[in-house]
Amino acid sequence: AWRGVHLRALAARAELDDVQALNGALGLAGAASVGETLEGYYVELGYDVLAVMRPNAAQSLMPFVRYETYDTQAEVPGGFSSNPASDVEIATYGVAWKPHHQIVIKLYFLSIGNEAGSGQDQLNIAVGYVF
Repeated sequence: AWRGVHLRALAARAELDDVQALNGALGLAGAASVGETLEGYYVELGYDVLAVMRPNAAQSLMPFVRYETYDTQAEVPGGFSSNPASDVEIATYGVAWKPHHQIVIKLYFLSIGNEAGSGQDQLNIAVGYVF
């Protein structure tokens, strides 16, 4: 965070051994495989508009955008196939209001897509409390 600008990012990658044996134990076949490699990342940018109008305000009002992508089947074992629905991209547009530093109320829209073309957009309202 710097002068009202908030930037955050996260990347993750996981690898799982013996997935073929796990699939056999779970009775999975085809595109239902557990992923050998899972990966994803997100980048979020927001700006606290109250930081400019009232630099020491206890409240915060931050419009934000976030781009994220993840694939829970980036790699699957031989003999299995990836489900295109597990390769996801999400663009989020929203606003977060903190009436107090421990409380946040968010309204945000998610534009969700995947390689299968079956992603469904969402409009969410959330309330959070940090204790």
